[in-house]
Amino acid sequence: MLEETGINIKNSKVKIHYLSKHYANKLSTKLWYFYGIDLTKLNLDLRKTYKGTGDNTIGQKEISARFVSHKKLNKSNDALSLATYGKLNLKNLISFDNNINQKLDMILQILNEQKSSNNNYDQNSWKD
Repeated sequence: MLEETGINIKNSKVKIHYLSKHYANKLSTKLWYFYGIDLTKLNLDLRKTYKGTGDNTIGQKEISARFVSHKKLNKSNDALSLATYGKLNLKNLISFDNNINQKLDMILQILNEQKSSNNNYDQNSWKD
């Protein structure tokens, strides 16, 4: 976090959520590990651009980060950002439109009911 944003979380009480790992792209065997970090307790200015410390490579000389709203993130064309956003939503670590949450809950309930009825059918069908 310090390298990418200049925000030091080492001695703070932030929550770090492991979100899983993904390959960098279809052709790569390099794994990237994804985390969600709850920075709420740090009271950061979300309108500010944060300058990272980098790792002394040329590519990270001018590294910076800024926060975006979930609405802007949802419209991003960056696949890794969208994957992270989706995982945060699935784990209910960020919230969005309550109507969407209700619809997702309803879909999950329907899928669970279908799975249960299919399992009951499969278990009983061999007895005939």
